[in-house]
Amino acid sequence: MDTGGGLVWTQCEGCTKCFKQTPKPFSKNASKSFRPIPCKDRRICMSKRCNGLYCAYAIRYPNNTLVTSGFLAQETFTFLWDK
Repeated sequence: MDTGGGLVWTQCEGCTKCFKQTPKPFSKNASKSFRPIPCKDRRICMSKRCNGLYCAYAIRYPNNTLVTSGFLAQETFTFLWDK
């Protein structure tokens, strides 16, 4: 999961051109709160960023070593810690 920029992203199961990671890519099908952002959500998705039904994104990192692309989605994360 990349949280260092303006977009938090992770690889999902079924991704193409995936890099190896531990743990395995995120299972969106096993999530109860995963929701793709539809193109019609104009608060987030610009018309030129539409990929079929869902809002797409593409980011090239400044050092040109990594390009990530896919579609935008909403997810709820819960972080647990011991006191």
